[in-house]
Amino acid sequence: MKHFNLRPSALLLLGAFVLNLSCAEKPGGFKIEDTLVRPSSKPSATVIPLVRASASTVAQPQVSQAPVAVCLPESTAPSPAATQAQVDLWPWGAKAAISLTIDEGLKQPYDILMPEIELRGWRASFYIYTLQPTLEKSWDRVVLAHERGHEVSNHTHNHPNLTKLSEAEVHHELSTGNAELRKRLGADFKLESFAYPYEATDARTSAITLQYHRYNRAGDQGAPTPPYPINDARKPDFGALKAKAPTSSISLSAWNNWTDATVRAGGWFIEELHGVEDIGVKGGWEPRTIEEFRKHFDHIESFGSQIWVAPVVNVGHYIEEREALKVSTTRWEASGAQLLLDDGLNEDDFVEPLTLLLTLPEGWKGSSASAVQGGKNLEVRPAGTGQVRIAALPDPSKPVCLLPR
Repeated sequence: MKHFNLRPSALLLLGAFVLNLSCAEKPGGFKIEDTLVRPSSKPSATVIPLVRASASTVAQPQVSQAPVAVCLPESTAPSPAATQAQVDLWPWGAKAAISLTIDEGLKQPYDILMPEIELRGWRASFYIYTLQPTLEKSWDRVVLAHERGHEVSNHTHNHPNLTKLSEAEVHHELSTGNAELRKRLGADFKLESFAYPYEATDARTSAITLQYHRYNRAGDQGAPTPPYPINDARKPDFGALKAKAPTSSISLSAWNNWTDATVRAGGWFIEELHGVEDIGVKGGWEPRTIEEFRKHFDHIESFGSQIWVAPVVNVGHYIEEREALKVSTTRWEASGAQLLLDDGLNEDDFVEPLTLLLTLPEGWKGSSASAVQGGKNLEVRPAGTGQVRIAALPDPSKPVCLLPR
């Protein structure tokens, strides 16, 4: 192979040409489906130094043996101290996460509460004990919730206290509930989270449910607050996630305090919702009025970009991806940069985009940046002088290319 000596100016032109050719913006792209109103300029995550990537250190996805694509010519990567990438604790610098979960299969929550949730751009997790929509003739509502982007998952078939059943009976309840849901939602429908009936679980029950579902919501068994049952942002107990129900004995002020405490703690709060009533309509366990729900949702919304509201499965995926993420660079220069994101997880199952706060290379040729991954434009938000936030998938086969803007 022949080698050619090129002047530095020629190398710069060549790199810029390849960069623009390979990372040219194309229509389309993806964004994190969230409720954040404004990006925060204050990162709330751990700094991950970027290191030199090589064929021996970049893990390939398990589902594909295709080589890692290169959208920029490699260069000597800087020392770890010279560049930084911060993985946001929560998307776009949010301080906390909240999941709204709705149990059972009555019609009222779908007809009355779901529109209020969607009005704010949110999505919830609906947990169905599958005998009920058959009795209530509400399967059409369950299917509609799925079609409108809400999470729909298992709450057993008969709603028993699983801790009082034999091991075989627990398996039967879980497998029957899953089968009934897949009968309506598709044979391959993923049912990744679960809600224990009556919040009841123990070590034996948790071990069994984890064979079926990745994220399992328990509760607080009626414990008083404070302290608040807030899940740890980094290492929650996925076998028995904490949650709390706003029963009729809890004032609206106390209910709103759950949100305040979650933001202060920087954690993940799961609201366990059941009944709702409106004029002439009442249904479900411990119902709250729709007006109370509106006021509580207004309180959550008043925090703006400080709170990420998302279904349980989305928050669970974000946490697992974030905690496993490794970031490396194959180019980091003023004319352009290339990042590789790898969490070692199956990217067919884990598709929640992560947001990263990037400090742009010294001498960056623009005030902001454009970003491309896998031929799609990424959302980029300014985040202070010399910094931007991007939302990207942790897929090492799809490098993230940054260009000055």
